[in-house]
Amino acid sequence: MTKMRKKDHCPSCGLTGMKPFTNRDFTASCKHVAVDVRGLSGLECVDDSCKEIVFKDASAKLYAAASDKAVALYRGERLREIRLKLGLTQLEMIRKVSGGGHNAISRYENGEVCVPTPLWVLLGLLDKRPELINEIRVTF
Repeated sequence: MTKMRKKDHCPSCGLTGMKPFTNRDFTASCKHVAVDVRGLSGLECVDDSCKEIVFKDASAKLYAAASDKAVALYRGERLREIRLKLGLTQLEMIRKVSGGGHNAISRYENGEVCVPTPLWVLLGLLDKRPELINEIRVTF
């Protein structure tokens, strides 16, 4: 992340002047899933209508981790909804669709691990066309 001085230009609106802030709480979200992150520091645009924020390095990492967690929780929630729509147990889902370890679906659904993009794409297709589950033949 680029270090900015107080008088640097706002990267969004171009105005001169970014004011520092410390120990502020934010919420990272994905759809309706929100993860709170506390005590962040950085710079904000002096123009109240702009609302641009530039986090300090440590705060940027905390905010990014919270954003990743929100995505993992959202995808896990949707995976569970789709799995139930398909009438599959977690074990059947592993065997039929993901090919992961014995507890992979549980870890995805709990947001411990983010659903991999290829599986996420397949789930989107199965959500729209559940009858396609009968066409899937996983061979390992």
